[in-house]
Amino acid sequence: MSVICVELGRIEEARQAAEKSVRAAPWRSSAVGLLAGILARLGEVDRLDELVARLREMAPLGFFWYYLVRSEIEVAADYYAKMIEQRDSEATLLASARLLQPLRSSPRWPALAKMMNLPVETLSH
Repeated sequence: MSVICVELGRIEEARQAAEKSVRAAPWRSSAVGLLAGILARLGEVDRLDELVARLREMAPLGFFWYYLVRSEIEVAADYYAKMIEQRDSEATLLASARLLQPLRSSPRWPALAKMMNLPVETLSH
């Protein structure tokens, strides 16, 4: 739900959904990363240090979402590459997600797609 709200630009609604996700599953790096990225975009930095510290103990997926939501595509691409290297199935599942369009439009995408044996042309548009 929070991903869809971010895609639609409804950031406050995304924050509420992300807060619920973190309360329900605080061990999920994607939930923590999304919430951290959303809070950073909203300028709510009081909890940000705590969430980023938690992300350091989690899978790269969390930092991937954190940087993607912040529109820091180069750093998000670094974490996406780590996900691929660790054979995280989320990398392939996310490859065609609408929210990943900025990553697919970046110069880094062809190499990332190649790492997953995916056709660059099919997913880049």
